[in-house]
Amino acid sequence: MFNLIDKHFNELMKSPKFQALDGIWLSISRLGNDLEFYEIVDNNFDLKKTIFFYILEKLMKNGDLLLAKSENDEILYDMPISEQLEWFKLSFPQSERHAEELGVVDVGTWLVVYDKDFCPLRPVWVYTLKNGEKHLEWA
Repeated sequence: MFNLIDKHFNELMKSPKFQALDGIWLSISRLGNDLEFYEIVDNNFDLKKTIFFYILEKLMKNGDLLLAKSENDEILYDMPISEQLEWFKLSFPQSERHAEELGVVDVGTWLVVYDKDFCPLRPVWVYTLKNGEKHLEWA
């Protein structure tokens, strides 16, 4: 199982939080340079994908992120996190080349084409307002 220590996770999440999921995907490439990570991930698609789903799972378990169906923006409240991520993994491109074959430039672009034929899920960020109320922000 993959694990990022909190320091690395927090550093990685400075930029992409509250953005579309491509922000997370693109920030993973910087791990090797920015965080003195033990392995450069930019050219290792499987490792990058593993880190991406690890981050999504952590954000979801922390209550910072929900996923909604791209086709109708329905938040998947009734589906366990593990099932949501498994569904997402099944539709995820197998490589950057596969993303191109699907009709987009790369995986980062695939992640922001909210359509049932592309990225089936979109992020809904959760944050707390000053008055303590939870606010949902669709990216």
